[in-house]
Amino acid sequence: MSRAARPHLPVRPIWLCRVCGHPWPCGEARLSLLVEYQGNRTALLIYLATLKEEAATQLAQLTPGTPPTDLTDRFIYWARARGQRLLTGAASAATGGNSGASRTTSLIVCT
Repeated sequence: MSRAARPHLPVRPIWLCRVCGHPWPCGEARLSLLVEYQGNRTALLIYLATLKEEAATQLAQLTPGTPPTDLTDRFIYWARARGQRLLTGAASAATGGNSGASRTTSLIVCT
């Protein structure tokens, strides 16, 4: 008799995988998300961007003075479809954003 596979979910607020201990989303979580959101990449990217902001807030609270890095690569960049590229920072300048803001805005552009 085999045990059911445990889902690779994040442990908040440290954002490590509950099963394998890798930074979430780990490889297994990424595969599961791609299957779950098959045919709706836009919804997947919106979901991941929301989780990225939640992780950024929680990780920053854990290590004040040391903001988390590489969260865009970790949460969003891997999920973009072929032929899309990711622009960061341009949205803030284009929308007249606050130059002192520490938040990075990401845009996905189809090419």
